[in-house]
Amino acid sequence: MKKRFLLGLSIAILFIAVISIYAAVKPGEPRNVKPDPAQIEQNADKTKHTAGMPQGKTASQKVKASAKGPKNLFKKKDARVVAIGDSLTQGVGDSTKSGGYIGFLDREVNNSETKVQFDNFGHAGDRTDQLLKKIRDPKVSTAIGDADVVLITIGANDIMKVIKQNVTNLDYEDFKAERKQYDKRLHKIFEALQRINPDADIYLLGFYNPFLKYFHDIPELNSIVKMWNSTSKAATNDNKQLHYIPTKDLFDDSDENLFYEDNFHPNDRGYELMADRVKEHLKLK
Repeated sequence: MKKRFLLGLSIAILFIAVISIYAAVKPGEPRNVKPDPAQIEQNADKTKHTAGMPQGKTASQKVKASAKGPKNLFKKKDARVVAIGDSLTQGVGDSTKSGGYIGFLDREVNNSETKVQFDNFGHAGDRTDQLLKKIRDPKVSTAIGDADVVLITIGANDIMKVIKQNVTNLDYEDFKAERKQYDKRLHKIFEALQRINPDADIYLLGFYNPFLKYFHDIPELNSIVKMWNSTSKAATNDNKQLHYIPTKDLFDDSDENLFYEDNFHPNDRGYELMADRVKEHLKLK
């Protein structure tokens, strides 16, 4: 009973904080933005010298260790990557406002020999049910139909919905019940994407624990994230063109500050690590 009370009280406080965050976020629009190079250089320098701390090797090593074998990255010229999902795809917390990890991918991948088009349809606050509707938007579905790769971040707001609906009487079982519905909607998203484009490779990014900065000492929160990540990974096992990319380990126990000032979304360095992780997994045919 005490554990349930502490969990409910803690997440209720977190919910109030996160609502304030999302209230200040403007919805994103589909875009392929090229940021100011001077601004990129300035912010990159800041992320390398945060609080006088050297770059942590642990996070970078985790990026390299996660990929399953060597990949021939972005060997197809004039390839197209479409990103859909929530605020992590929109890039909330990215000081360059170029699409978070998608912006980092764009800058790292494209060179004189490789030309990859990145289309970002991320929208802060989207849940799986809203993403299902977004996929049917003609502009989005057309882009997906032409894509070689589809990248997805989704589900964090499904968790937040549980908190909102049960904020005064929150229980661990509430998350288990909603997880089943999340699983069903996730399968529907994959099915819809493959109807539009049966040839595209689809990559779902897993959750990191956004509660670390608020409630690092409450193990139930970490268990919830692990449980939902397991569901996400299992959903990608149905088809060889579905893939799962973990991100939780990048943020857990990192020596670097990887969070934006809201202590919820990644900062530039956090998005950079996510981009590196995606790059390790991604392969364009």
